[in-house]
Amino acid sequence: MYKVVESLKRISIAIRTPASAERYAKAKNVNIDHFRQADEGHIEELYQKADPILKDRLLQAVLGRRRFLQYTEEHKDKLAIIVPPQQDEERDGKLFSEGTSEFADTVATPLSPEISMDDDIAPAGISDSASDGVMSDVSDSSSLRSDILLRVPPMPPMGQEGKPFECPCCYLMVEVKGREKWKRHVFSDMRPYVCTFTECKESNRLFSSRHDWYSHELAFHRRTWICISGCPERFTSESAFIAHLRVTHKDFKDTTQAEKHGAHSRELPEPKVSTCPMCGDKIWSSESIRTHIGRHQAQLGLWPLYHMRDFGDQDEQDGQEVDEEDEDIGAGINEEEDEEEELGQEGKAMKIEQREQVGSDPSPHGLMQVEPLLSYEDYRIGWICAIQTELVAAKACLDVMHENLPQVAGDENSYTFGQIGGHNIVIGSLPVGTYGPVSSAVLATDMLRSFPRIRFGVLVGIGGGAPSSVCDIRLGDVAVSHLDNGHSGVVQFDIGRLQTRTFQTVGFLNSPPRILLVALESLRAKFDLQRLRLEHEIQYILDKNPALRDRYSRPDSGSDRLYSSSYTHASNGPCEVGCDPLHEIARCERTGDDDNPAVHYGLIASGSVVVKDAGLRDEWAQKKNVICFEMGAAGLMNSFPCIVIRGICDYCDSHKYNQWEGYAAISAAVYAKALLRQIPRTATS
Repeated sequence: MYKVVESLKRISIAIRTPASAERYAKAKNVNIDHFRQADEGHIEELYQKADPILKDRLLQAVLGRRRFLQYTEEHKDKLAIIVPPQQDEERDGKLFSEGTSEFADTVATPLSPEISMDDDIAPAGISDSASDGVMSDVSDSSSLRSDILLRVPPMPPMGQEGKPFECPCCYLMVEVKGREKWKRHVFSDMRPYVCTFTECKESNRLFSSRHDWYSHELAFHRRTWICISGCPERFTSESAFIAHLRVTHKDFKDTTQAEKHGAHSRELPEPKVSTCPMCGDKIWSSESIRTHIGRHQAQLGLWPLYHMRDFGDQDEQDGQEVDEEDEDIGAGINEEEDEEEELGQEGKAMKIEQREQVGSDPSPHGLMQVEPLLSYEDYRIGWICAIQTELVAAKACLDVMHENLPQVAGDENSYTFGQIGGHNIVIGSLPVGTYGPVSSAVLATDMLRSFPRIRFGVLVGIGGGAPSSVCDIRLGDVAVSHLDNGHSGVVQFDIGRLQTRTFQTVGFLNSPPRILLVALESLRAKFDLQRLRLEHEIQYILDKNPALRDRYSRPDSGSDRLYSSSYTHASNGPCEVGCDPLHEIARCERTGDDDNPAVHYGLIASGSVVVKDAGLRDEWAQKKNVICFEMGAAGLMNSFPCIVIRGICDYCDSHKYNQWEGYAAISAAVYAKALLRQIPRTATS
């Protein structure tokens, strides 16, 4: 019977574990107005010097946590098994005791008593030293005082014995091994961190860990914005930079255009002395900023938990200091030890962060796990992209970020370092404003010189599709260079022959290395047999990186219009405004059973000029089975063994499809990531 009960508990964990973000969303309409006045007063008392916008953000975060706690309690009541009152009383008395029966922890935990919100607590200074002190000072949630420090509540006795138990915070059955895992679970429930910058575009976002919160601030706020080449202005906020562009550089419609002319941002070194945005005190060390502000937020995050949950008489149990949550950068990405053991060494490297959270922004600044500094010889795969849009998509696909290496003498290129599927990867991007095969060749040559043990590369980015009767390629789809009629998969043309519109080629480029061809066929088989779909991985990345959603989400399918090759764009505006729909080519709408984006394998044409000639496009598609046109591969495939992967952002005609650029870039990057994961780690070691 004991084994049966344990099995049932584990089954309940598997089938009843919704993401906390989902439960927060469901709780948004729960009424907790009776707490507002007390919470507002609590925040005002503790953080009198905070900006009013930040105070309101902290208040909304506390109220959001209360809604979550109230929702989970009400949901638990709906699911609770009705038992005779005398049994309830017995189980209530045993729930947190060492003598709990095998069945006691499978029922709902007791509701907390009515709490007076006149009581107050202060998160003030938390001891820097870790403590194993008991929880007696917070055991009675109705008598919380302003002079106590909140700790993560202790794990219930069943959990301490290594058995599944009902979490007293979220009321879900969980199986947590060890104090650290329990603490992380509590913080994933309470989401104690918010961005402290008042102009943040994600003001309602709650973070589960101190690492994720501070990494967000490093990526989007603790930075300096540098204007375009020739302009000496610098700014400490993105809004000030945008305002400057609108006033001084009116020709640039947005920051994207400015980036093409040298505008960029970089991490701003923390000042040696700064002011806490919450309490207003001086922080006398740049290393203490994250810890100081994080402690305030962790305490405020636990505040509603002790008002709305009863943790029983726990004088004999240890609580955990909140300061222990201040993990090192990257510690928040560790997986469960038992999962890692099952997966083995390769599984450990290939697993990406699975902790549920609202998102982790893509960034070159260590928003993912940051590994120790490696050497130039440790990198075996080169990833080349041409424009900023492609670079952001590539970074978002990394499983792990690595620290930057010092610049090699004579190599002025910008590199990003990371890992996918256990492989160490260096991402190189072309300087702003440089495109084409010559620039790509220079980058590839420098990369191979600086990283002498690179085995092969992937050329990943956007390109123009060449639809035909045999290839229904559409915007957002992915084109992959593939052996065709004995050729390498990439054909080169030059600008002179393109202008004369004669169907002649300069030559076919070298084939990709065998290791990539084997991985390619393996991935194709998985797509066919297991119905793997790129859209699922794309959505996963966007969910983890909400800052990318506006630019990298899939545009409305109505903007994917293919016009007859003889019809040119009729205005400077979008096609839906100025182009005649009578010239649009009718195509079957893709259904839920279709891959969308789809992946196409075939011949890619590469040259030094952007093709905007639908007639030539159709000619090459029909006579040579070309599926895509691009710039870059022609300059490096004979010297840099690689495969070409392109997301389709236009149809090589005169029409406008700018809104598809971001989605096309991330589609190609996600496919490249899937491809690299097919390669065994031993193949690049």
